[in-house]
Amino acid sequence: MQTPIYIGPAGWSYPDWAGPVYPPNKQRDFDPLEFISSYFNLIEINSTFYRVPAPEISRRWAQRVIGNPDFRFTLKAHRDFTHSKTNPTSAAIDTFKRSIAPLLDADRLLCVLLQFPWSFKNTGANRRRIDQLVSWFRPFSVAVELRHGGWERDGGLEAVAQSGATVCAVDQPVIGDSLPFRDRSAGGQGASGQSASGQSAGGQGAGGQSAYFRLHGRNKSEWFKPDTSRDLRYNYLYSRSELTPVADTIRGASETAKEVVVVLNNHFRGQAVANSFELKSMLSGAKVPIPARMFNAYPRLRSIALPDPDAEAAQGELFDLDSTAEDN
Repeated sequence: MQTPIYIGPAGWSYPDWAGPVYPPNKQRDFDPLEFISSYFNLIEINSTFYRVPAPEISRRWAQRVIGNPDFRFTLKAHRDFTHSKTNPTSAAIDTFKRSIAPLLDADRLLCVLLQFPWSFKNTGANRRRIDQLVSWFRPFSVAVELRHGGWERDGGLEAVAQSGATVCAVDQPVIGDSLPFRDRSAGGQGASGQSASGQSAGGQGAGGQSAYFRLHGRNKSEWFKPDTSRDLRYNYLYSRSELTPVADTIRGASETAKEVVVVLNNHFRGQAVANSFELKSMLSGAKVPIPARMFNAYPRLRSIALPDPDAEAAQGELFDLDSTAEDN
C-alpha cells in the first residue's frame, strides 16, 4: 500500500493572495478554501492558534471541502497551550477539543499541531508539559514543532517521540542554536544525509509512525528581527535547487511512515502555494494542474503545469477581498 503524502499551505485567507493565487475581483460566491482543496489534499488551519472556533465553524470547514474526498486538515493548537508561561488547564483543553471535534468526526483531521517557539527549550519541565498536552489531547493525534537546537541533545527529541507525538522536521533559518532540518520519523535520513533520532513518532514501529514537515522559508534577515512583521518573516520563495533535497527527504520518510504531511508556511503573496505545486510535481514525477493566473507572479510554474480549464471555469474570476479569516 502506497504511503499517502499530504501537501498544502498553512492557511488560506490572506489578502495578498488575491491576484497571485485567487481571482483579483470582489465576489462573495468565491470560496478560497474550496478553491485550494481542488488543487491540494491538505491545508493546515492556522486561525485556531489565535482563537478557538465554534464547533459549527469546524463543521462548515469540513463541508466546504466535500468535493475532494482525499482532502484532510491539520490544525494548530491555540497559543495559550504553547506560548503561555503558565500550564493550560484540562478544562481549556476540553473546550478546544470540543470546538474541533466535528473535523475528527468527519474524518477530515489528521492531527493537532503544538507549535512551540524558539524560546521553549529542552528542560525537564518542558518535557513534562509536552507529555501532559499529548495525553490531554487524546484521542486526537498530536504533532510537536520544536525550534531550539537543544532538543537534539540529551535525548530531547526521543523523549517527545516517546510521549506519543509526531516530531516535526522544521525547515527554518538556522541562526545560532536553531534546530536544523532533518526527517524526524523512524529510520529517516535528513537532507544532509544524517540519521534522524531513531525513535519512531508515536512510539510505534516502522510503518506505524507519521512524518510531519513544516517549511517556513529561509529569510534569515527578518527571522529574529524585533521590528519585523509576519509577512516579512515568511517572505521567501524556495528555489528548485533548494526544494530538490527536501523532496528527497520526504520520499525517504514515505518509505517507513504510515502517512507524510508537508506544510509550507512561506505564505506571503502565495509563495507557499507556488512551492507546494513544485513539491507536488517533484514527488509525483508529473505535471500538475495549476491556476493559469499564477504564471504572472511565478512564471517558472509553466514548466510543470497541466492545462486546467475545468477548474478555472468552475471557480470563476472573482474573489471576496473582505474575507480575511479562515472561519468566514
